[in-house]
Amino acid sequence: MRKVLMVALVMAAGAVAFAQIEEYRDLAYENKPFNPTDTGLVMRALLRDNDAGNRDPVYFTRVVVENLGTATAAEIEWVELRIEIEGQTRVLARSTGFPISEILLPRPAEERMLPDDGEAWLTVWIKVTERIVHGHTVQPRIRLWWSEGDEGGMIELVDAAPERFVVEGSFGAEGLPGPEGGILNPGDTFLVAEAEVWDTPDVNNLHLYVTAVRVDGPRELIWTVDINNGVTRIEVPAGLEVTLPEPAFAAFDEARGRVRLWVTVPPTFLPREPVTVAPTWKITVREGKQGPQEETFVFTDPIPDRVVAAGFEEVALSVPDAGRVLATVPSSLTYSTLTLTDADRNDTPIRVDSLELVAKGTVSSQVVGVELADARGNFLGYATGLGQLDLVAPDGKPILVQDDSSLSLVTTLLLGGKMPLGGSLLLAHRVKVEEKLPSDYLYRSTALTSFAGVQEAVPDKAIFFGQPRVQLEAVGSTVEVSTDGETVGTFQGLLKYTPTAPLTLEEVSLDLIAEPPYRVTQESLDSETGELAFRVEGPRTQARAGKLVTVQVTVRRVQVPQVEVAVELRDVKLVDWAGIELPFTLSPGKATISLTAVTLNLERVEDMLRVTADQAVVGSLLGAFIYEAGRPFYFSDVRCPEPYTVLAFDPQDGAASFRIGLVPGAGPAEGELLAATFATPEAVPVMLAIAELLDRAGKPYPYCLTVDAVEVGP
Repeated sequence: MRKVLMVALVMAAGAVAFAQIEEYRDLAYENKPFNPTDTGLVMRALLRDNDAGNRDPVYFTRVVVENLGTATAAEIEWVELRIEIEGQTRVLARSTGFPISEILLPRPAEERMLPDDGEAWLTVWIKVTERIVHGHTVQPRIRLWWSEGDEGGMIELVDAAPERFVVEGSFGAEGLPGPEGGILNPGDTFLVAEAEVWDTPDVNNLHLYVTAVRVDGPRELIWTVDINNGVTRIEVPAGLEVTLPEPAFAAFDEARGRVRLWVTVPPTFLPREPVTVAPTWKITVREGKQGPQEETFVFTDPIPDRVVAAGFEEVALSVPDAGRVLATVPSSLTYSTLTLTDADRNDTPIRVDSLELVAKGTVSSQVVGVELADARGNFLGYATGLGQLDLVAPDGKPILVQDDSSLSLVTTLLLGGKMPLGGSLLLAHRVKVEEKLPSDYLYRSTALTSFAGVQEAVPDKAIFFGQPRVQLEAVGSTVEVSTDGETVGTFQGLLKYTPTAPLTLEEVSLDLIAEPPYRVTQESLDSETGELAFRVEGPRTQARAGKLVTVQVTVRRVQVPQVEVAVELRDVKLVDWAGIELPFTLSPGKATISLTAVTLNLERVEDMLRVTADQAVVGSLLGAFIYEAGRPFYFSDVRCPEPYTVLAFDPQDGAASFRIGLVPGAGPAEGELLAATFATPEAVPVMLAIAELLDRAGKPYPYCLTVDAVEVGP
């Protein structure tokens, strides 16, 4: 107990003996983040003199304020050290940046004095420049020299809560989900996209403003940007950036605000195909009307809308028998159900005025009557033949489809007259409608659509009456391709020809001859693969059943008298004169041509060269006698036995060409075709070359040349 008492007395004696600032501490003040050009408090500290042993005030004689943070000199515009004593605040020291180093003695003593047993608050204030770096910090350290009576010293205070600079993300914006997309019609005005802007906590009290906007979307539409719930509305031409004449208020400091994008469809904009409304739009946001910090945000419409030229947004056509082949022609046929559905964002009803059926296939005049009813069985009208059918409700009033409702029309056809084999029944449905608020309805701001027009639906597939047959038939040296279909407009395919060995592809060729009124419009022969691709077309008014094309198979010199060539039809496509592809059967799809070649022979009989044939098939023959040029070999006479005649003979050195043909009106004969008398003093080899052999019809005919060279001479 005595030892404790003595320690207390020593401590009390020390308190009397040594003057000092008894309490000094940093208050760990933490401010909000600093944005460019912001001004604010960064440190607060407490000083307290609390000594009972003297009545001396404390004088401050020197001060140094440094930054232990990462901010550089370029980021600080000025620094102030302020002192508050007894409710009065003074600037104790000021500099254009860190550090502050100032001698305080020249200042009046009362401005740098802490009264005995008094307290003071030290604060550090800064203003940052536009060039601050995101994430840099300010952490002041104060060193303060003091004197009290005869004593003096230095205290050090360090900011326990550094302040942070924020450049990126000091304010932000994002697109919001919705509003729900849908169908827009001419005259409609609807909200299509929305975004939210916000300011993050910071030292300043600046609000957010929009300075520029841009919308990229269909140029035919009218775009309006709405800022702050309609306080500012700006019409923005698509594709152009619009700078506002005055920044538009968007959100309070550290609060949130909305920016909305509206679209108006001009009443005159009637697109043929739906136009997608999925704009990309951007806004430029500034913190403060004249603030240095500005950022552009880009948004996309999360749920696109579509613009259609009003009327029914969904036109669904169901044809139960589409694509089927009917073996017999019924007198009555339930052809289609047309469902018309309104599914747009406006509230305008639609009036249905008429339905017109237009033939898109080859069946037209065979439709002798049309009956129309709705899905509930209400009879709505009748017409003789195809054409326009005016529609009224059973009570005689116009048919009015309320907003977001639907109407189904059931069409029944009465058929009569001769139906062409392969006839295609395909009817376009054209509905005349008007989408406009009736004059006896109350005004609605969401029912401003004004449209009148015709909407069309065409089935994907036709109904066919009978299935045409395509067949191949070998006739002599040709293959005939024919059909029983009566509506063929286009016939295309690929002919594959395959000779029987020893005949090769190089010795065979094909020629395609169209049967009038059809004509060949495309033809491509690949002799290496033995394929002939083709396309044949005919006029719509002259389509008929019968032969379509003749395939001429040409074989010239062969090694054996008996030859065969198989011709197969592949990749067939049959299209009627209305442009509809027809179902068909191909039977048979292959034909084989068997030919017996005529055998030609070259022989010498004394001073004569004779060319003979073993069949009576030759109509004309073009060839030449070939021998070595410069040799003494001469022809003195050339003749043909009946029924042939020499049409041309041209002896040249080394070759004597000839052409023979039938006497007009005569038929071919076998045996001798040509005899040529020659003269030569020495032995000379002579060869027969055949350039062309045609039959009586002028078509190439295959031949064998068993002996094509002889030696003549004395």
